[in-house]
Amino acid sequence: MDILVQASAEFSAATDAGILLADSGGVLHTVAYSNERTSEVEEAQLGHDQGPCQDCFASEEPGEISNLSEESGRWPQFVAIALSRGFDAVHAFPLRVRGQTFGSLNLFRGLPRVQLTQRVSGFRRL
Repeated sequence: MDILVQASAEFSAATDAGILLADSGGVLHTVAYSNERTSEVEEAQLGHDQGPCQDCFASEEPGEISNLSEESGRWPQFVAIALSRGFDAVHAFPLRVRGQTFGSLNLFRGLPRVQLTQRVSGFRRL
């Protein structure tokens, strides 16, 4: 998982990446992250039970948030923590095996999503 996180941050426009995986009971856990600030943001999602990466896992659909500040009504605690750590855009991709979603790959960036989208479009094919 660490290799996937590092490659995701290195070969896309994302500055940071993290992975949340579900246990057998469907509870998400942070299992890999590119650095401490990413870990803090991932743990904030889990602790406050809100955020795009959790929504991605629950819906089994990718999530693209180009401006986190516009989502403060939807995820107030998550947005406050993510913005305070310097992130303002997030892409979340469901991780699947044989049609079963088991987690999410989460790409974070301090640039608007328009730029991030252009560079992470390849992750949708995974």
